[in-house]
Amino acid sequence: MRLQPTGFCLLDFIMSHAGHVLTRTTIFEGVSGGGFEPGTNLIDVHLSRLRRNSKRPASRR
Repeated sequence: MRLQPTGFCLLDFIMSHAGHVLTRTTIFEGVSGGGFEPGTNLIDVHLSRLRRNSKRPASRR
């Protein structure tokens, strides 16, 4: 799976907080350092890509 830098940071952040419930605000602050506007859907887009890529067969990644 090839990730964009933001997608990689998001995955790293989520994995480093395994077992914890993360709020949108926590994700925004942890991934972007406040660089994203909380009203945007950029985190949603990157999460969607991560989910889609993780469900594809290994031969297509």
